[in-house]
Amino acid sequence: NVKDGVSVITNADSGTVQGLELEFLARPVAALTLTANASYLDTAYGEFSDADPVTNVVQGVEGNQFRYAPKHKVTLGAAYAFALGSDRTLSLRGDVTLVGKTHFSTTNNPALTQPAYSLANAAAEFTSGDGRWSLIAYCKNLGGEEYYRDKTWAGMVPGAYQGRVGDPRNAGLQFIYRY
Repeated sequence: NVKDGVSVITNADSGTVQGLELEFLARPVAALTLTANASYLDTAYGEFSDADPVTNVVQGVEGNQFRYAPKHKVTLGAAYAFALGSDRTLSLRGDVTLVGKTHFSTTNNPALTQPAYSLANAAAEFTSGDGRWSLIAYCKNLGGEEYYRDKTWAGMVPGAYQGRVGDPRNAGLQFIYRY
């Protein structure tokens, strides 16, 4: 938190964390791989007071969700490998990740909260017959989702916030050589 232009570090005396994570991998046929990962995280601060970064008012935050700890996160993916002869392969992959609401302040101030969002990625990979090199074409954040990884109050300007935005849609080529 920032108070009067000075960064102040506070530490909660206690908190509770309960959660569950499940992973799934299936190969219904040799060329197809399906994956899933789901997590549920229930966090709560114990008895603790902290200054709201927007209002600078000290308040109790007991029971509030931890910062940077979304309750839900789910990733689903699929990959299919096509045999092209001479041991060469072309693999097509895709995945989507759903991230639940994320708070960036101990006070769970709505102005410093990232609503739930989803990200989709896709890639095509050609691998040489001897497996020594691969060429990958990829696109990350296919939908161009705009989201924050972190967000805080900018300080002296009312209603102004600053933060780290998530990666925009990006595409590229990657060459890998294994020696």
